[in-house]
Amino acid sequence: MGAANILCDPQRGELTAVIDWAELSQDDPAMDYSSLTCQRSLPQCREDLLCLDPSLREIFSRMDFIQYTFPLQDRLYEEKVRAGILTGDE
Repeated sequence: MGAANILCDPQRGELTAVIDWAELSQDDPAMDYSSLTCQRSLPQCREDLLCLDPSLREIFSRMDFIQYTFPLQDRLYEEKVRAGILTGDE
């Protein structure tokens, strides 16, 4: 996920939505939040998330696990491109 997946309200300076362009399904929010937080300071990001919704604390352990899988996901993606399973444009 990157900037193309994030919608903001510039008037209020707030995040309004995160769009997962890869799939049209309801998924585990821990996956989406993990993608967004992996590029920021984890403690600060968690603090920001808790300000938005204190119940998000419940997904922190899943976020940790998902973040540990990112290097493997990247490696598998590279292997799929090399094998011709993906073109690299997905």
